[in-house]
Amino acid sequence: MLRVYQFPIPTIAAYAGHSIAGGVILSCACDRLMVADGPYTVQMNEVANKMAIPSWITLICRSSIPHRYWKETLLHATAYSPREAFERGIVDDLVEEDGGIMDAAHAYAEKLFKLSTPAYAATKKFLRQEESAHVMEIFEKELLDWVLNY
Repeated sequence: MLRVYQFPIPTIAAYAGHSIAGGVILSCACDRLMVADGPYTVQMNEVANKMAIPSWITLICRSSIPHRYWKETLLHATAYSPREAFERGIVDDLVEEDGGIMDAAHAYAEKLFKLSTPAYAATKKFLRQEESAHVMEIFEKELLDWVLNY
């Protein structure tokens, strides 16, 4: 998922359905997150399932989840409807349930396609490289700590 987070070209997550745990992480790793409105759940449920969220996951999630919602999303494992996630800024675009989520994603991709790929890649790298390098430095230590203590 860190590879998607650091991928040098634009990435878009677009879905009509539930996004729970790893689905949210992968969605947050993308540069744009689009969801269909409907009876679906968006939830980081790791803590509710007795799992610690390591630094590399919090890094990815913090890049998409506004600071004021970190606690309720990551620590409290709050479940949101797509509309609630959109209203909190966790989701970038809310598409009507029958509104063609893939059509919306393709339309947005066309806008991104017009950008300079080398400039996009360089800017994305500069934007994300310091924090990414930090989480990779502590990854093994954090993993070992988790295995020994949880």
